Amino acid sequence: MLGMVTVAPVRLRLAGRTELAMMLHVSRSRAVQLSNQRGFPEPLDVLTMGQVWALDDLITWADANGRTLDLQALRAPHLEADADSKP
Repeated sequence: MLGMVTVAPVRLRLAGRTELAMMLHVSRSRAVQLSNQRGFPEPLDVLTMGQVWALDDLITWADANGRTLDLQALRAPHLEADADSKP
């Protein structure tokens, strides 16, 4: 009998153009322009809401292009409040 292999789940952090705009502190239309430029990471998929990228790919792109992503901009205040109220 073959041994079972256990694979730990991987939590993939995703971002769309709205999140990109939030992290760069630019308009959504500017985020669209940036995401259409040569050298921008390929999206993982295209959903009804638009393209979706791995956040790590966006961070790598930003670092390589002298940009800073404000990851704190992704924190939803209502989620933080809920987390603070849990025992």
